[in-house]
Order: sequence, then structure tokens, then C-alpha cells
Amino acid sequence: MDERKKVRVTINQDDSKDHRSHDLEKVLTPKSKGIHNFSGKKKFSVTILRAVILAVALGTLFGFAMMYFFDLSTDQTPVGTPVETIGTQDDDDGEEGSNGGTSDQGDSTVFQTDLSTHEVIQLGVFSSEQNARELQLHLDFVPSVVTEDNGQYVLLTSLLKSSSVEEEVMNYFESNGLERNEDYISKTWTFSSEEVEVPDGVYEWLNHGEELIHETELNGEWRDRVEDWLSQLPNHYSDHNYLDEAINIITGQPSNESEQLLQNQTLLLAIYLFYDAI
Repeated sequence: MDERKKVRVTINQDDSKDHRSHDLEKVLTPKSKGIHNFSGKKKFSVTILRAVILAVALGTLFGFAMMYFFDLSTDQTPVGTPVETIGTQDDDDGEEGSNGGTSDQGDSTVFQTDLSTHEVIQLGVFSSEQNARELQLHLDFVPSVVTEDNGQYVLLTSLLKSSSVEEEVMNYFESNGLERNEDYISKTWTFSSEEVEVPDGVYEWLNHGEELIHETELNGEWRDRVEDWLSQLPNHYSDHNYLDEAINIITGQPSNESEQLLQNQTLLLAIYLFYDAI
């Protein structure tokens, strides 16, 4: 009996120790750190995500606000708005011509030239304007005009409306050593009649000039009236070759009646060429 009890006691003691050891292990064994770390990382990630979303939202809101601000600033000065300039040449043109003459501004009117065919004196035909100008300078005692005809440059003088005027011009040439059909020829020149729309002020000036070229008596009084007409030259024609030629001719001082006749006939020719070109 005693041996059995001893055995039982021994067995019971061993079981008790194992039991106590097992319970102690449950208490002392640390819990899994992985569980705590995962929970902390999750909370940290959610916090960062919220911060990023908030930053993106604030940045977007700020960006739209700046775009709206600059858009309003830009709209205050529209692109392509014309800027008014003061004292330009175009403004001055409406007041008076280059020599205090006729205004170019106002309503427009159709002007029609009334020209015809006349005899002129041809001094030479050239392939370049420079060559024509050289002969013009060489024949400085003969007033002349350079004009272009079918790609060639022609040096002309004297528009002849009557046989008596033609005879006087021929006599002047002969007295200065120029021979007909060798140094010059008489040629028929056709002037065109065209319609052109011009400002009312220019129309009046053109109309006055046409009245002058259709007069029959080209004397000293006529020359003075042409000079006055040229002094009122509108800016519309301030840089016209034939009018420049006319001004150069009228500034010359003739020494006798023959020279005055030749100048007046060539002045008439320059004005005809001007009306033919407008």
C-alpha cells in the first residue's frame, strides 16, 4: 500500500509540476510583436494618406484661385486693342496739303479725265530711265519730261495743239542746232480718259487743273495760275513724278518768248501725263 501511495504521489507531483510549468509559460511568454507593429503601421499609413489628400486638395484649390486671379488681371487689357497715336502724318494729311493746299479728307467723288490725242516732240527712246535722264541733262536748254511707254523710257517735250505752235517750236530747235528726224521727231501721243474715285477736296483740285490744261492761250497769266495751282498740291499727289517735272519746269526763268513758249508747252505736256497716269 505504501508503495502504491508513493507511486501515486510521485505521479501526482509530476503532473502538478507540469501543470504549473504550463500555466507559467502562458503568463511569461510574450505576446506576438507582429500583431502590435501591424496595427501601428496601419494607423501611420492612414495618417500619411490623409495628409497627402489634404495637401493635394489645398494645392488644387490654391491653383484654381491663382488662375482665376491672373485671368481677371489679363482681361483688364484685351489683346489687340488699338492704341491711339497723336500727331501722326495721317492726322496731318486731313488738315492741308504739303504746301498748305487742299485737304485730302472727306467724302469721295468720281473724277473723269477728258483727254485726247495730240502731237508731241520725241527727243529719244531708251531701255533705261538713267539713259533718258542723261540726255535730259545734256539737253538742258530744252525742257523735257521722261515717261515710260511699253517698257521703254521716252524723252518728250512740248505738247502741240496747233500748227502755229508746232512751227514756233521747230524754229527754236533749229536755232539751237537740232535737226528734225535726226535729233527729234514729231509723234502722235494718245492720252487715256479714265474714271478715278478721289476725296472731294482732291476732286476740286483736279477739276481746277483740268480747266487749266484745256485753255487755249498759254501765256504768262496762264503760267502764273498753273504755278498757283501746283502750290496747292494735295498730299494725295505729293510724290508724283510728272508733277515734280512740272514744278521743275515752272521754276525755270525763260530769257525770251521762244523759251517761254517751249516751257509752257512742256509744262502742259507734264500735266497731261499726270492726268493720264492717275
